Parts: sequence; C-alpha cells; structure tokens
Amino acid sequence: MACCIGSRLANSIVNALNLPNLRITFWSDSTTALWWIKEKRSWSVFVENRVKEIRQLTRGHLWKHVPGNLNIADLLSRGCSPRQMLFSRWWEGPLWLRESPEYWPLGETPGDSRKFVNNCTLLNEKCKDSELSQSEIENSEKKLIRLVQSVRSVQIHIRLVHLPDAKSSNYIETYIDDEGILRVKTKILNRDDEGSFLYFLILLPEKCELTKLLIRDVHKKNCHAGIQMMQCLLRERYWIIRARKAIKNVLYNCIFCKRFKVKSLSSEPTPLPPDRVTDCAPFEIVGIDLAGPLFLKDGRKVWITLFTCAVYRAIHLELVNSLTSDAFLLALRCFIARRGRPRTIYWDNGTNFRGAFNDLSKLNWSKIVEETRTPKILWKFIPPTAAWWGGWWERLVRTVKELF
Repeated sequence: MACCIGSRLANSIVNALNLPNLRITFWSDSTTALWWIKEKRSWSVFVENRVKEIRQLTRGHLWKHVPGNLNIADLLSRGCSPRQMLFSRWWEGPLWLRESPEYWPLGETPGDSRKFVNNCTLLNEKCKDSELSQSEIENSEKKLIRLVQSVRSVQIHIRLVHLPDAKSSNYIETYIDDEGILRVKTKILNRDDEGSFLYFLILLPEKCELTKLLIRDVHKKNCHAGIQMMQCLLRERYWIIRARKAIKNVLYNCIFCKRFKVKSLSSEPTPLPPDRVTDCAPFEIVGIDLAGPLFLKDGRKVWITLFTCAVYRAIHLELVNSLTSDAFLLALRCFIARRGRPRTIYWDNGTNFRGAFNDLSKLNWSKIVEETRTPKILWKFIPPTAAWWGGWWERLVRTVKELF
C-alpha cells in the first residue's frame, strides 16, 4: 500500500507541475514489495490490483531498495519525538543522495549473490554471517574481470597483441594466467620482493562499467586525487587501455570535485561616481570621517578628523578634543583656512558610524548645516548601513591608524 500511495502522490505532483518527462526514482525498504513490482507473475487479487496500478503510474521510472535505517519515511510511519527528528536524517536523507546517480548503491553485489548461493548449498552446516570476507570480495572481483575480458577478448587481442601500442614503438605482450585473467607483462619481472605492486597487470578496456567503478572507488578512497595520481595508483594493479582518457572522463563527472573547481561568480567592476572623476581643484570635493579615540599622556581622549580629497586622494588631519558640534566646526574652519572652501562634503552619518561612536548623537547636525550654508557647501550623507559608499575615505582611515 505504501508503494501504491507513493505512486499516486508522485503522479499527482507531476501532473500539477506539468512535468511529463520527469524521471523519478522510487526508494523502498520493503524487498517483498519490490519483488512484486519487478516480477511479472500471478499474485493474489489484492496484490495484483495494486501492482498493476503501480506499474501504470510509474511506467518508465525506477524502483530501488534503501535500507530501513536510512529510510526517512519510517520516521513518520513509526512516529518519533521532535528531539529525535532534530538529530535524524529527515532533513537531508542518506548522504549518498547528494552524489550523482552513478555513485548510488547498486543493490545486490556479486559477492552477496555468491554468499547466497553458498548458504543455499549448505545442508547441515551453519550459514555464514552477513558480512563479506576479503576472499569473497576478491573472488567476486576476479569473476567480474573474467566476464569483462571474455566479452571483449577478441578486440583486446586484435588491438594489443597484433598491433603496436599507440604511444610506443614496442608491442604490449599479454598472457592468460592460471585463473583465466588476461594480464600484461611489464619490464620489472625480476624483482624478488613481494608487495602490493603487481608485475603482471590486469588488462581492462577503456569503455567499460567495471573500469569506471574501479576508477571511482580508487578516486574516492584517495581523497579525490587528480588525474596523474590516479594513473599511478591504478597502474599498481591494472593496465587500462587509454587510462588517462578514462580517468579524465570519470573525474569530470565527480560532483565533489566540481564543488572545489567551480569558479565563483564574478561581477563586473562598477564605474566610479561622477564626483570621483571630475576635474576640480584639490580638496574641492572631500569626504570626512572621525578616527579614534586616542589617549594622551594625561589621560584625555582626542579624535582625528580626516578630510580626504575625492579626486586626488590627498588627506588633511585635524585634532578635536570632543565630539561636540563646536569642536567639529572648529576643525572644519581650520581645514577651510588651510585648504580652501570645498564645494561638496561627503559624510558618514549612518547607523554603522553611530554604532562605532556612541557619542556621535551629541552632534547638532542642524547647527552644522546652518553654519556651512553661507559658503554654499553641499552636504551629502551616504545611506545608513552602507559603509562601502564611503570606502574611499574609510581605506585612508585605516592607513592613518596603521601609522599610529
């Protein structure tokens, strides 16, 4: 019933979103239900009706098995507390779902099949446990290699035995060992030590699913190594035809590697504002900022008023004893007396500046504007919480602070 209800729900979502060509993969932890769906046999009336409906609704889609401990749907069907859901896989599901479909579990492996056959042939002996031994894994791997080589043995012999290698003037000499595996003879046959390096490498074709799986397994076990490292690691046991090309194709589709190789989004540099590029006299367009406080030897606090030219990047410093309006106006008069009257003044009056200097609220801005209205100075305040608007004077504030 769960598979049937899930098929109905998936069909309703596809029709509502108007996605007729969407390929869906259904996961279920019930091996019995999956057997009913995949096998075309006569079942009971109840099962037959549900299976027929599932096949009609999920035609062209895939049904796969997921272990019960990784099936997040069990959390709702069996019930769980909010605390249990907080520390469960409900939010992201199994980790392998983040990978591409090529990295998803394949279900039953040749080692599992061989274990099942061996357990069925045991009459009075105790069956083996569910864990695969190292010998079973190696025997299954050899069976797969023999199967791949038997399918392409004619092509392998024609290309490698009777024709020279594409990148070498020497012939590749092959032979079949006692286990029926086609191997390649290398030039280091006279070594006496025994190690993990094989002197008779196993020959594998380039375009083969087993070759891709071996490359992915070695790539994942060696921390997603690069093409050159992968070629060295695989050459310890296998001789893959056009190995570099095969490795490059597999690594190109690795999602984990793409996350680190992808280029970050880069935006085009914006043009400078008109007041930064206009022709004017020095300090005709200035930006003002306060830096400090600084502590004198007698314990008093002082602040630096920084005036910077928007066009020529020159700076003028004035020292103020407080953050009052009178102190700031005095510093402004001193600046005008030394550098001339500016035409435009930029000032950081946003909440970011008030957060840095809590005493800034004491400044009487109406008085400051009134005092500077007679010389016709245009005041421009940058938007609040937008410190990057005043970056052309903030950077000079940092330079001044580094000197102190």
